[in-house]
Amino acid sequence: MEENKTIAEQLAGSQERVRYKADVYVSLTNELTEIESVSCAYAPSLPKASADIVEMALSREKLLCCKAKIAKAKEDHAEAVELQKQIANFAILTRRQMQGASRLAEQGYFDKALAILNAMDDRAEAIDDERLNGIKHEAIEHIAYQKAKLCLLKARKNKQEGLPPLSREESARQLSLVYSLTTADHSESCKQDLLNESILNAAILDCEDETNRIHDETTLRAAIERRDYLCSLCPGMHGKAKDQIEIFSKIIQNEFNELSVLYFDEEPNIDKAVAVYSCRAGVSIDEISHEAYRECEDEKSFRTAFLCQMALRKDSSSYKDTAIVLANKADEGDEDALDLLAHFISLPLIDSTKFDLTLKAIKPLSFQKKIDFLAKAVGLGLDEEKQALLFQLILKTRDGQRKIDLEASAANLVYLDFHLSSRLKADFNSLKEDLLRSPRAHKIVTKTRVADLRVFAGENPSALKQPLGKKLKRTTAKSFDLLKAVFYWFFIIGLPAFACALAYALFYLNDLQKSLGTAIYIVPLGILIILLQIIGLQYFGRDERGSAWFRRALGLSGIAMLMCSSVCFGLPVATYPLAELFRLPLLVLGAFAYLSSVAVYKESNRVWRYILLGLFVLSLAVAVALLVYVMMDGAMVR
Repeated sequence: MEENKTIAEQLAGSQERVRYKADVYVSLTNELTEIESVSCAYAPSLPKASADIVEMALSREKLLCCKAKIAKAKEDHAEAVELQKQIANFAILTRRQMQGASRLAEQGYFDKALAILNAMDDRAEAIDDERLNGIKHEAIEHIAYQKAKLCLLKARKNKQEGLPPLSREESARQLSLVYSLTTADHSESCKQDLLNESILNAAILDCEDETNRIHDETTLRAAIERRDYLCSLCPGMHGKAKDQIEIFSKIIQNEFNELSVLYFDEEPNIDKAVAVYSCRAGVSIDEISHEAYRECEDEKSFRTAFLCQMALRKDSSSYKDTAIVLANKADEGDEDALDLLAHFISLPLIDSTKFDLTLKAIKPLSFQKKIDFLAKAVGLGLDEEKQALLFQLILKTRDGQRKIDLEASAANLVYLDFHLSSRLKADFNSLKEDLLRSPRAHKIVTKTRVADLRVFAGENPSALKQPLGKKLKRTTAKSFDLLKAVFYWFFIIGLPAFACALAYALFYLNDLQKSLGTAIYIVPLGILIILLQIIGLQYFGRDERGSAWFRRALGLSGIAMLMCSSVCFGLPVATYPLAELFRLPLLVLGAFAYLSSVAVYKESNRVWRYILLGLFVLSLAVAVALLVYVMMDGAMVR
């Protein structure tokens, strides 16, 4: 209507301009006639004749321009009149067809009424005049609203007659139509009311279909998606539509509970059970009847719960096969298989036969796998009696096979240290000492960046020491019991020291210095010094606190040898014949001991570094000076 008023105003304006330009045309014509009469009355020789002629020519040009404008205005006026006629005809035809469609709908001829509205829609879409765009869009919007109301009227009548509101196809078209309605000439609340009723009709159909169909995990997922789609169309849903959606949700909830029992208990199927569990977000968790579906927080825990339930139902033979398969996978590095076995053995309802079968299945596993398995089982609530049986199995592992990656298993070791049964604490502490007793373990603990391993080694969790040096690439250590430690130190230190003393005794008794020279006395103690260097590297490393003390000990021993060498050089050979044998070897061994300690180990304390360096230089200078003096004295005697 606003568009019609605008066109009528344009038409009135154009008529006014035509009248005005006609008056101008008459006035100019009269002036021109008067000018021509005056020019004829006077002779051409008058002074103003030429100027009058020029003015007359200009006036004629203006007159011609006005004639052209008048012609253009007449054309515009004619087009406006024609456009007004088209608008009037379109409005009259649209009004009549709207009234006809309404009468057909009242009589129950909904299809005929819809056909009329579709024809009107096509005719409106066919308008291609840009000046009619406003009328076109307004008509299309009104027709769309009439279509939506027509479908809802049909649905109401069908419900009154006890029939379904609409067919599935009609309901889908209705939802799409109402959702796409524009609100240029209609209020948003009007659209929301239509959308609310459309959702109500669609939800009624969905509830009926879901009630009558055979349920499975696919239909459950489809129902949840359909319900969520309807809710997304109208967030402000209210009234009967909201109530119907709640009914739909209850149907979905009942279907979920039915399928959860079916696939978990009655006809166990892990794939279908997991598929149903994945739909858990679409139902109320508090109203889930099955405990596993309600309590499990993720799909992995649900799978574990399902497999544990299946394990309880299996007979001993089937369970044994399952346990062996899982143990083999765990031995190959499958952490999920080891975790599942830990869940099996921690089940409160597991019988003694299956418990023993589980222990036999994990018996071939490595020592580290067994420790990790024990930590998992304790964390899952394994009772004290079963903890004792499992721990005894671990203790039966032979010493040669007790290898463990201390950093990888640090978290599990710390957990066991704090949570293992109190009756097993003594045995576990003994095992802990064995794991940390070896030189390799000491070195790993000192250099590790893993806080749990340092706590396991006895450091204060609130004041952990800084790791020293580079992180070790290999963090595997063997268990060292007391007997093995005694033999280790005996063969590494005691036996070589005894062999060194025995070698010196044999050298002296056999007078080897006469044939081989006194340099032979360097070999035994030199080998022992090298062996001590290797032990220090293995136990301390080059860059930890213990290496500084080891360096100081070797440095001081080297300085002591140099001093002994100086004393031997100063003693008379006739009175002390052994001094001649050991003075040169002690000089070489002293220098070797100090220099090798400096090359292999680090000293962070500058005071110790300079003290040892000064003593070494002084003692070496004295020994060398005495050596030169003895050599010169011997040359003079000869």
